[in-house]
Amino acid sequence: MKNKIYILYIVLQTILFTDVKAQSYCSTFGAFLSPSYPVSTFTVITNIDTVITYYGQTFYTKLKISRPIGDILPFTKRPLIIGVHGGGFISDSISMSSTNGYLSMFNNMNSAAQFGYIGASLDYRTGYGKADENIVLNSLMAPGFPACNFITSSIMNKFDDASYRATYDCLKAIDFICKNSSLFPYVDTTQIYLYGSSAGAIVALNAVLSEANEYCTLPLIEQKPFPTRHKISGVISLSGAVNKATATKLQSSSINSYTTPLFLAHGNKDTVLSNNTAPLGNCTNITSNYYKYGSSTLSQIACNINIPHQLFLIDNSGHDLGASSPVANTLISSSFTFLYNSGICPSYPLSIEKLYNLNGDIISQNFCTPVGIIEKNDNVLNFNIYPIPAESTIKINISDLNLNRFEVTIYSIVGEIIMRKNDSYEIDISSLSSGVYILNITSNGFNGQRKFVK
Repeated sequence: MKNKIYILYIVLQTILFTDVKAQSYCSTFGAFLSPSYPVSTFTVITNIDTVITYYGQTFYTKLKISRPIGDILPFTKRPLIIGVHGGGFISDSISMSSTNGYLSMFNNMNSAAQFGYIGASLDYRTGYGKADENIVLNSLMAPGFPACNFITSSIMNKFDDASYRATYDCLKAIDFICKNSSLFPYVDTTQIYLYGSSAGAIVALNAVLSEANEYCTLPLIEQKPFPTRHKISGVISLSGAVNKATATKLQSSSINSYTTPLFLAHGNKDTVLSNNTAPLGNCTNITSNYYKYGSSTLSQIACNINIPHQLFLIDNSGHDLGASSPVANTLISSSFTFLYNSGICPSYPLSIEKLYNLNGDIISQNFCTPVGIIEKNDNVLNFNIYPIPAESTIKINISDLNLNRFEVTIYSIVGEIIMRKNDSYEIDISSLSSGVYILNITSNGFNGQRKFVK
């Protein structure tokens, strides 16, 4: 009798392992929205790639993987979240002290396992203490930040080199898991998500948005083509940014060129990586190609080209996103809810931008309307503005060529009137601070709005 029960158990486990797919997550689990598993999890460290050219040293790209304990369906494939830690690309590795950003990201991925995901924290090449890599962060953090006088094109090239290496390592880890699925029978390779913080968020965004060899200043021996691309089902970016080249490429893309859902979180008082233009928007001794555009700018671009996204902006918060405030818990639940609704059990929520206070209360919210999508309202005035992001001038293209009298009003993101002009198709915005603005046009009872970023 015991043997029959054991055989039946094995048969049931086999059925669960082979038949439970991503499309049945909702009916099978109905979870991923709240922590349902113990604090402790199964963990294992997996070496992904060996790099022998990294300053003459051998380096192993690693994933420290956390799995739920007490899983009611232990042989079922589950969604994978890969966490990429911050540290300015020069610090916070698995081999460093126990108080670094890598450990913090591992704890986050351990929490992801409590929600029912497979959580994996990535150990990538950071360059700390090697050659002159430290000059990058030291320069950016010099007194009077951003220390424009200390910034050179060479320093910014090194920053981009470091982000190239990290992006390569991230894509290599995804490629390794997808090509060696037998080693990870508990991972659903059709449901892979990235979760990045600060520099790690830059990596996560680059992994989705950047092109192979976009960074070309690495030593020739390190200029490897990106590994095979695989589907990334969603990205959580905490205090992240993209460079000018990526922002420009996205802005010029056709609608739906990129469809990976983005959850973008940022503090509006972040002085390390601003939610708008960071960290060098006010420096005149380097070209704008080195600017990093933060979450608010990326949200605007995502809206314009119809990328599903959510902007979680925190009022009066810095780079740590209100880590010691109640809003931090709201951020965690909101990010996992976004992944659930946009990828795991898709309900395709509307893209929205929300401003929170440190207590986790919503101050304001705004649904985005992609450029080219006209609301069904006879009184809507249709027009476009360009370029976005803008530096000194906004130009207006109004579809109704017969329109000769109209008023242009520019508002801040919270509704404060910044500027008014009459009958002007070109607006000088050089006096405005970097940020997100709303341009409104009214004429004879018709009204239209567009957001732009300076």
